Amino acid sequence: MEKNIIAILFILLTIGLYSCKDMNSIQDQYLENGEIDYVGRLDSIKTYPGKDRIKFEYWITDPRSTKLHITWNQPEAMEKTITIPVHEASEMLEYTLGGDSDLVENNYTFIFVSESDAGVLSIPMEVLGNVYGDMYQESLTSRRISDINYVDDILKITYNEETDETNIGVRLNYFNVENEPVVIFYGNDELASQIEITDIDPTKGATYQTAYLPEETAIDTFFTEPVVLEIKQITNVALGKAVTISGKLRDGFEGEKAVDGNITDTSSRWLNANVVGDHWLIVDLGQEYAIDKLKLYINSPEQAPDYKLQIDVNGEWQDVATVTGDLEGIFEKTMDPVNTSKVRLFFNTTETSKYLRLFEIEAYSTITY
Repeated sequence: MEKNIIAILFILLTIGLYSCKDMNSIQDQYLENGEIDYVGRLDSIKTYPGKDRIKFEYWITDPRSTKLHITWNQPEAMEKTITIPVHEASEMLEYTLGGDSDLVENNYTFIFVSESDAGVLSIPMEVLGNVYGDMYQESLTSRRISDINYVDDILKITYNEETDETNIGVRLNYFNVENEPVVIFYGNDELASQIEITDIDPTKGATYQTAYLPEETAIDTFFTEPVVLEIKQITNVALGKAVTISGKLRDGFEGEKAVDGNITDTSSRWLNANVVGDHWLIVDLGQEYAIDKLKLYINSPEQAPDYKLQIDVNGEWQDVATVTGDLEGIFEKTMDPVNTSKVRLFFNTTETSKYLRLFEIEAYSTITY
């Protein structure tokens, strides 16, 4: 019985020794060239797309890593090696790739491998990232304006609602009344209501550009080509211009009083001479304008004469309006735009003491800047 037990134990021991030998042979094939050593790879990578560039944020805790190799295809293989700065293990590092690397617009797979001073590499780590450029920018469209007007020295602009979530606002460029360039950015929240510009000089022109952010984490904002704002200003072009008259009642009632902008002061008006015959007041606008409205402020009691409003067309006076029985108040005449450089108030009296008391004559033109 003892002999049988000893024989069984010998057989089991022999089987065990052969099993261990087989297990070692499996590992030996991986140890023929020695053990493989790796430095720690990047713990995490975040990408931030930009225009012809991309920014990476990364963490690496292995202090042996001193270099970082970044490879990508565009379409040929490209590589960039950077030095990993000395840092704390918990510290976030960043690097922006582009510019000197001639990074072109594309969707990329970037491969990161860290390396020690001894030449030991990490296991590769892949991350996806986008780079935007001219093709993306050329696809952008300018935000539309639904209403624009310039009244009382205030420019008011209303933009259409934008449905593209990558559109983040507009950038307005203009010169102020002190001839200083001004750049203002309006976000979508501000564009939801009408915006007002109170210091613009419309004669210098103005433009706007629509802003886009291709991704929420993008580091660059893209702008469309500038769009010229068509600013229309309804202007009294007779204000302060040169005046000639047929005569005046007396000193203090000069023709210039009818273009000084004062419509309430009784000392600021023109009264014609106390004579029988033709009377007129001519305003020289200084240049040709497209006049679309004439306006008079009159205060003449019962003896006021009938009158005509006229414009100069190629050296001849043409009637715009003939007014009868207008004793006092405001008279307006709108018309299709007519190019002229002079306007005239004309009337005739057949008896003395017939006056037309004119506070102001205004000639309006819509000027587009």
